[in-house]
Amino acid sequence: MKKQIKPTIKAHILRRAFLLLALLAICVIPFALAQRGIGKRSTAPQGTCPPTWQEVAAMATDLYGDACASDGTFVYCGGGYSFSSGNTLAVFNRYDPVGDAWTPLPDMPQSAIMATAVYYPPTNKIYIFGGEDAVNATNYNITRIYDIAGDTWSTGANMPDVHSFAAGGYVSATGKPNTWEYDPVTDTWTDLTGAAPFPHPAGGFAFGVINDKLYTAGGRDAANLIINDTWEYDPVANAYTQKADEPGSYQNNVPGSGVALNALWVFGGGNPFVAPGAGVTGGAAKAAFPAPFIKAMRNRPSIPATDNQSRFYDPSTDTWGSFSSMNEFRSFPGSTSIGETLIATGGYNGSGTVASVEAVTACFPTPTPPQCDTGIIQNEGFETGDFPPWVIDGTSNPPVIATDQVHSGTFSALAGNVTGPEPLGDSSFYQEFTVPAGTSTLSFWHWDYTTDSITFDWQDAYITDTSGTILLTIFHQCLNGNTWINTNVDMTPYAGQTVRIKFLVHQDAFGDDTGMYVDDVQLTVACGTPSPTPTATPTPSATPTPTVTPTPTPSATPTPSATPSATPTPSATPGGCVFGFGYWKNHPQAWPVTELQLGNVTYTQDQLLSIMHEPVRGNGLVSLAHHLITAKLNVANGADPSCIQQTIADADTLIGDLVVPPIGDGYLAPRDVNALKDTLEDYNEGHLCAPSCDNEGSPTPSPSPPREPRRPPVMPQHQRPPR
Repeated sequence: MKKQIKPTIKAHILRRAFLLLALLAICVIPFALAQRGIGKRSTAPQGTCPPTWQEVAAMATDLYGDACASDGTFVYCGGGYSFSSGNTLAVFNRYDPVGDAWTPLPDMPQSAIMATAVYYPPTNKIYIFGGEDAVNATNYNITRIYDIAGDTWSTGANMPDVHSFAAGGYVSATGKPNTWEYDPVTDTWTDLTGAAPFPHPAGGFAFGVINDKLYTAGGRDAANLIINDTWEYDPVANAYTQKADEPGSYQNNVPGSGVALNALWVFGGGNPFVAPGAGVTGGAAKAAFPAPFIKAMRNRPSIPATDNQSRFYDPSTDTWGSFSSMNEFRSFPGSTSIGETLIATGGYNGSGTVASVEAVTACFPTPTPPQCDTGIIQNEGFETGDFPPWVIDGTSNPPVIATDQVHSGTFSALAGNVTGPEPLGDSSFYQEFTVPAGTSTLSFWHWDYTTDSITFDWQDAYITDTSGTILLTIFHQCLNGNTWINTNVDMTPYAGQTVRIKFLVHQDAFGDDTGMYVDDVQLTVACGTPSPTPTATPTPSATPTPTVTPTPTPSATPTPSATPSATPTPSATPGGCVFGFGYWKNHPQAWPVTELQLGNVTYTQDQLLSIMHEPVRGNGLVSLAHHLITAKLNVANGADPSCIQQTIADADTLIGDLVVPPIGDGYLAPRDVNALKDTLEDYNEGHLCAPSCDNEGSPTPSPSPPREPRRPPVMPQHQRPPR
C-alpha cells in the first residue's frame, strides 16, 4: 500500500532482494531499496510551504485497503474492499498524474485488502504480497507479480507465512516477530528473524525507506493499543534503533505514508476497532475489518476515529513536524509518492469507503514563531462552566457546555447533537472582538461528529462582521473525525476591525445527528519583540520588494553582489585564511561585518544568525545560505576571494528575491544548489585558494574563547517513558 519513489541515486536492491518485516506475525513491511533508483524531476515548490492537498481524478470504485506502488511515472493500486459492493476486490488500476486519469488493468490473481506492493526496477515489475479477504478474514501468503511491459500477472514463491496489512498485518495463529527477505531474481524467501526480531510487535504502521534504512511509525500492537513508536532499521547492521516518538495527537494507526525529500510523510489514519470509550471485543481484533465488524459499521458509521491530519518525520534531525491536512478523513488509504508528490487513494472516511484521491507536493514548512495568547477572546476554554461573553444565537438545539469531550481543562462547548432526537435548524454561538494591529492568528480546536452527509447537515465556522454578515468561511463540512483538530486563521487582514468568530451546526430532523465540540479559542500574536527589520542597501533604482512573514519586509537590491555589503567592526580575527560554518555561527563577536546581502535582500547580523541556526530540513535555499554566509564572512575577513567570486555571484543570482527561512519562506530544491553549495563548502574548508585557519597556527580571536576542534554532531538521546 505505502511505497515511495525517490528521485535520485542509482537503482539497486540490498542483496538483490526485498526485505519484508513480519512483525508479531501480524505485520508485513516492504523494504525495497530498488525504489531509490527512479529518476523523477522534483516538483517541490519554489515559494510558500506547505501547499494544500488537491483533489485529483477519483477511482472508479470506492474502496479502502488498496496496495499502491509507483514506477516513477504512474501509480499502480490493487485490491481493496468496497462498502458499496460488499466485496473484497481484485481490481488493479493505473493512475497517470500528468493526464490526471485512471486506467483499468487486468485483475490481480487473488483479491485482497491490505496487501503490500513494491516496485522493482531491474525487472520492471510490481510485487504484491499477501493480504486478506475482508469478508471471511482469510489471510494469504501469495506473491503476485505484475509485468508492466507485458501487462500480465504471474505468481512467485509463497511467503513463509500468511500476512496482511500494507504496513503490517494480523494473523492470530502465530506470534513471533519476523524479518523476511525476498529475492525477486531467484524467487526465494529467506528468514532473517533470528538476528533481528522487531522490538515492539505491532501492525498498521506508516513506513518508508530513507537513505537505505527502513523507518516505521505508529501502528497497533498485540494488546490493541495504538502506539507512537518510531523505529529505524539498518539492514547492513541488521539492527533496530528507536527514534523520536510520533506525536500522540494524531491517529497513528493505518495511515497513508510515502517518502519524499528524505523524510517520511504520514497522512490520515484511525482506529477501526473501538468506538470512543468502547472496549475491544475478541471478534473485532481478528482481522482488519472482520465480516461481522463490516456489517456493524454499515449501521454504526461512527466507530472509527478517523483523521485527515498530515505530519512528517525528518531522520536528519530526529524530529516530527506538522503538514497541511487532507481535504477528507481517511484511514486505510492506499498511498505512495512520485518524486516529491504524495498521493492518497480511497480509504475509510468514518462513514464508508470513498473513491476520491488527493495529492500534494511535499516541502518542509517554515517553523511558525512561538505564539502567545493575547487574552482578547474571553472565556476561551469555557472554563467558567457557562457561555458568557459568548452569545448563543441558534437554538435548535441550544449549544451546551460539555464535559464528555474536552481538549484541555474541564469544559468545552457543544453545538448540535451527538445523541437524542435530531432537531431542525441551527445550533450556534459567537463572540465579538477587536483584532489588534499587526499580525495575529485565531486558533481553536474542534471535535466533529455526524451520521449524515453535507447535503443535509453541516458543521461551520465563520468570521463575520458585527451584523452577522460572513466575511470568511473558515470551513463548511460534515465530518465524523471523532478527534480534536486544530484550526488556525490569519486575522491580519482584519486588523483594527471588530468582528465575530461564530460556530454553527445545522441539522435536518431526520434522526441522523450532527454535532461539533469547540475548545481553546484564542487570538495569538508572536511572542516577544518583533524580529529585527532588514536594513536597506542603497540601490540605483527601485526593485520589487520580497514579502517576508512574519518579519517586516526587507528592501531589495537589483544586482547580486559577489562581495558582502559590510559595516566594518573591530576584530582580532586573523585574516588571509578561512573559518568554517561552525566557527562563524558560534562566534558572532568575531564577525568583520554586521550585515550581509544574500541574493537581492540585505540581512542584519541577528537575522543571519537565525538563518545559520535554521535546520536544513531538505530546503536547498537554507543549505546554500549557510555556506554563502560563511564564504562572504571569510572574504570580508581578508581571505583570498579570487577562486570563489564567480560562485558567490552565481549563488546570489540563484537566490534572487527569495527570502531565506526563518526570516522568510523561500525554497530551492537541493539538486539546484548542490554544485554551488559544494564549491562554497570546499572554499570554506580551505581546499581552494585560501588556506584553513585551522592549519595556520593563528592566534585565537579575542575576546572569544579558544575554538574547540570540530567533532561530528551528537544527537541527544530521546527520552521515552518506561514500559
